Amino acid sequence: MTTSASLLERHPGVIDLSIRNRPGVQSYQLGAAVSLDVAFAGTTPLVTVGQGRTFRSLTLQRNKVNLVGESLRGLTRIAYDPVDFASPAVPGDAALCFLRVAEIDLAGVTLPEGPILVVPAPGFFGSGRSSLFLNGTAPNLVGEPNNMPTADGLIIDLPRFVDEITIFNDDGANSLFIALSLSTQELEVPFGTSLTVPEAGATEILLRGAGATPFRLLCTLVNGIQG
Repeated sequence: MTTSASLLERHPGVIDLSIRNRPGVQSYQLGAAVSLDVAFAGTTPLVTVGQGRTFRSLTLQRNKVNLVGESLRGLTRIAYDPVDFASPAVPGDAALCFLRVAEIDLAGVTLPEGPILVVPAPGFFGSGRSSLFLNGTAPNLVGEPNNMPTADGLIIDLPRFVDEITIFNDDGANSLFIALSLSTQELEVPFGTSLTVPEAGATEILLRGAGATPFRLLCTLVNGIQG
């Protein structure tokens, strides 16, 4: 699987990310979208950063917000003010944001985008546990043998550990399949039903449908950063 970003901080005017460096990678391209479905189809590129380097958007450079002297060993860092990139295709500071990272290899080839990182609006992390609501369409894909998930499905990275997940299959005909990592088996959610997974302890959700399948997700996150 290609790489994803991790959310370090989310404050008003600041999204701070880290990407763990991988061999054979020249740079990383960060892209954003306004919904899960748009992000799955392909994000709008924001910035490309060389491996092991740090990027700070123009507003953060000017106001000197979020300056932290941390070791960059093994990491690429991207910090930006969403207002610097906001457009009809890119969420602003007050919106839910969907981010993906594409690796650019040593030959300059841009590889497929990785999982979709969900970044809440500022203030979301102001309490110990917060509810995140998501909706989208699970792609029509065939699973792997022994009920294992496919890496080609919709892969959602959450900003913190999820304590409980409830998924609603809103389709009138197709089953939905959910897994909490590429190494765990899928659970089936028949059409018109819901499934709650308590004490999930995961940061990743993989989804596919037996046919393109609309869904809703309710995730209870255990927060570790302040908004």
